[in-house]
Amino acid sequence: MKLLFSLPVHEKPEVVIDQVLNFLHFNPDSGVVLHLSQAFDFSKAVMDRKTFLAKLSKIENVFVNPTSLRTGLQDMIQAHIANYRYALTVCDFEKFCLCASNDMFFRPGLADYIRPYDCGEKPIEILSVANPEAPSWYYYAKKAWTDPVLKTMAKDLCADKIYMSHIEGSYYSKALFGELSDLVEKYYDYTKMEIKYPREEVFFATLFMNSDLKNRYSKCPGDVFTWVPWDREGFWVLEKDLFLLQKTPGDYFSVKRVARDLNVYLRKILRKNAGYLEQEKALLGSLSENGKLFRSKWKDEIKPNCALFQKKK
Repeated sequence: MKLLFSLPVHEKPEVVIDQVLNFLHFNPDSGVVLHLSQAFDFSKAVMDRKTFLAKLSKIENVFVNPTSLRTGLQDMIQAHIANYRYALTVCDFEKFCLCASNDMFFRPGLADYIRPYDCGEKPIEILSVANPEAPSWYYYAKKAWTDPVLKTMAKDLCADKIYMSHIEGSYYSKALFGELSDLVEKYYDYTKMEIKYPREEVFFATLFMNSDLKNRYSKCPGDVFTWVPWDREGFWVLEKDLFLLQKTPGDYFSVKRVARDLNVYLRKILRKNAGYLEQEKALLGSLSENGKLFRSKWKDEIKPNCALFQKKK
């Protein structure tokens, strides 16, 4: 396979199926490896675990990691590494791509675009080791520097800077991610985690930029492949964003955040226009609706409790 997408999920099996179909439709000759969180509660879902796995088995190149680890907000790095370790035993792939359960693809061509490169991330300095108390734009910078694991890592690497990179849309060659995973697990035991912050954003970028990996593996000069509206409340993606992104060639092939609700407007318009609606109906039946498609408004694509809905006082 060209690409293997690592996807940790924790709820709504019908939405997971919708996402898997979206990923594979836009990325032929690729696969998805799913990590089901320990917190995935099927008692409140529209289908039980057995039914969910049976439906997934009907989709080619979908692999479900039999190991379920603890995951949650700012606690994801071990899921991606576990997915990589498992994938090595069941399939072959060229690139290992890190994604989230609220990502969606909107255009094809990713495999060809990233083929020349071993690494796709956007490392940005978050603090100087010599002056870690200096103000940082990164919200988690100070908390990260309280982590003795990160300090030990920086010392061993003789690092003078700590970096982060947005994890969704980052990618690595199979060999590179293996080396990064070995380094992470050399320093970090997730079962002993006491300080919570998004290590996946910090560890991979810091290890790559402060080691000989950056000399031995080629890095894409562009961005990660997932576009996020960082300046928008809640980072919710709108129909107009897809329209503008589709008109403009660039680094982006997927978007985040799309609400994890099966029949929000963006999911409906993507599966109808892209052409995987019938495949989805075969798997999900009446759960997957595609009627009443109308021009999207904020209410179609973001959750009702978002601050955008709150009346200003």
